Amino acid sequence: MLINEILLERISIAADFNELRSEIDQIVSEQTNLVYQQFDDSDIKLLTNKILTNIESKLKQYISKKILKYSHKPIEVVFTTLEQGTGQYIPDESKLLISKKILINLANLKSSIKLKELSKKNMHTMSMMVNMYNNTISNLVTIIVHEFTHAGQVKTDKHTEYRKSYIEPNLEKFLTKLYSNETDDSFREQLYLSQPQEIAAYANQAVAEVSHKIHNLSPKQQVQAIDLILKNIQNTQADSSIPSITSKYKTISQNGKKEMKMYHRFLKLFYQELQSYKEIIVNY
Repeated sequence: MLINEILLERISIAADFNELRSEIDQIVSEQTNLVYQQFDDSDIKLLTNKILTNIESKLKQYISKKILKYSHKPIEVVFTTLEQGTGQYIPDESKLLISKKILINLANLKSSIKLKELSKKNMHTMSMMVNMYNNTISNLVTIIVHEFTHAGQVKTDKHTEYRKSYIEPNLEKFLTKLYSNETDDSFREQLYLSQPQEIAAYANQAVAEVSHKIHNLSPKQQVQAIDLILKNIQNTQADSSIPSITSKYKTISQNGKKEMKMYHRFLKLFYQELQSYKEIIVNY
């Protein structure tokens, strides 16, 4: 793989992890409070639908503005139903698609939390619901980080140029195997994960997951947690904070030399982005 191809793939987004999480939470919280102030809380369905409409509008504005930091042109953000996955960046159409199910979950959870706060009933379930809400925000952030990485990789009009897969470097053979009905789902996933641009996006996504798991710790504790992950980076069983995608790449690496190179590339990018995030914490 050419050095300029490798440099094109790595897009660091570590500086925005905490802001993304904080801003999304603030938008959802503000719109929920606004709706509850304007409408009677007896019609829960109406309230939740209004919250959904409001947060969808506000998040579109925020994400569209934020992605300009990485994209070379304006991108339309669309929350919609996706047949596969939870996010998709379409450079030829200048669109970022995100599963609307995530917004629906956010609206339902935040509305339920607000109701329990107002009624002061069933408070024993509040902690569980808050955790579910926070995890849903984290899920949305990881999707955004993944797709922001792809937007940042599109630096020229040659964004449709094929970047060689580690497993199948020939474009025609790669596409044939990827879309063939004879290809089993497990190998199809391996082909998908073997693309350099996906390796970089998943490395960034993995660090975003780490940031969510440790963000409530003190800065000193966060640094210690990151150091432990860096120490155990190839031993995924040793630390529960290591994202599951790391285990997936490690498992694939056992198939051969090409797959091992793919795994090492992922680890290098994961390590670099985690170090970047650590420096942000130290210098905050």
